[in-house]
Amino acid sequence: AVILPSKEGTAPSESALAAAVQRANRRLAPHQRMTGHVRWPDADFPRTTSMKVQRRLVLQRLPELGG
Repeated sequence: AVILPSKEGTAPSESALAAAVQRANRRLAPHQRMTGHVRWPDADFPRTTSMKVQRRLVLQRLPELGG
């Protein structure tokens, strides 16, 4: 999972992000669960003119982010 921290000032700690992933995984079926997460460093994901996330560009950046 690629996590975009909220825009409300301070970014959550790594342990807070891990706890959020664990909470979400408790409600998901085994095949839907997240096995890891990466914090997105920018203010927003790259988007198209119609505001859709450009998944290709997100995937291209994952190796440099440790994902």
